[in-house]
Amino acid sequence: MIKIEVIYLQLKHFVHQLLLVLVFVIPAAAQDISVSPITLTFEGLAGQTVSRNVKMTNSSKTKTYSFTSSLSDWDRDSTGNRQYHPNGSMAQSMSNWIEVSENNFELGPGESKNLTISCAVPHKLASKSAYNSMLFLTQTNPSKSDNADQSGIGILVAYEFGIQVFYNPLGTSLGDMEINAMIYTGPTGTMRNGQVQLAFANTGQINKTGTVRLEITNKITGAEIKTEPAYFAIMPQGKQRLNLPLSEQLLPGSYLLVAILDAGRGHSLKIAEKDLVIK
Repeated sequence: MIKIEVIYLQLKHFVHQLLLVLVFVIPAAAQDISVSPITLTFEGLAGQTVSRNVKMTNSSKTKTYSFTSSLSDWDRDSTGNRQYHPNGSMAQSMSNWIEVSENNFELGPGESKNLTISCAVPHKLASKSAYNSMLFLTQTNPSKSDNADQSGIGILVAYEFGIQVFYNPLGTSLGDMEINAMIYTGPTGTMRNGQVQLAFANTGQINKTGTVRLEITNKITGAEIKTEPAYFAIMPQGKQRLNLPLSEQLLPGSYLLVAILDAGRGHSLKIAEKDLVIK
């Protein structure tokens, strides 16, 4: 069986290369199962139990899908990729607080189901920083792929959806975002136009998401290069490095390099500037 591990169209970092090939073969539009939302944030007093709903929909007209739920601890590495750890092994784990209304269930053709996710907040918390877990909804009745190759070898496909779960304690510090470094690297064999690496940090106690974009201006001609916004997600007190490939190669000259980091509502734009000379 080959499993499509869909963290809403993002693959977990340890998925095998064979799986990567399969996912490109099966387009997103062909997926029968949808899940919403993909992030749950709980807020409540110590000792309270709070609940949220997750909706799953089966758009297939003929297939019935069976699912089971499980939980895992997780964090992010220095480049923002998810890392998974045993349930309850991390200091900020909330895996043992979570209950799902149905741990094993089916979705018939055209059926939708609301799962109630309950979070029992402990009476005493070790810290005021955000807690987190990952809720997995994994298909248990894999089906034969419609994209099986001409050799006749059947490929069994199973979906796995990951839902990020957070709890923000009362009084959690929003904090801020900081840009710590910006480094330009010229063209290489794998990076034809060069790239800019941005190092940044989350000083707050909650998870943050946002975008980073670049503006590069030739100081003599005034010509500008602007990159498309690149998405980031960073854990509380986290530090990351984000590589931003350039859309075109910089010719010899003098440039002003500007990075703009936007963490959304409640945060001011963070702007870093650097003079750059290409010889």
